[in-house]
Amino acid sequence: MKPIIVPSIIAKNQKELDKRYERIKDYSNKFQLDVMDSKFVKNSSINFNFSMPNKKKKFEAHLMIKNPKKWVEKNS
Repeated sequence: MKPIIVPSIIAKNQKELDKRYERIKDYSNKFQLDVMDSKFVKNSSINFNFSMPNKKKKFEAHLMIKNPKKWVEKNS
């Protein structure tokens, strides 16, 4: 199996997510979003709607939040 590098994005809002996505979009077909709620960890990065310009790209979420099941149900 060939190893792949999955870039990670931390963004506070949709505008920041879009800007950071533009910087990495050509380097991978998959990327990771770090999702933080300021309860499980001190930082917060959940104020965006996960609207991706390119639906062919896949993403995974690194959930650093107090209630991950609730977040998944809300964002599925």
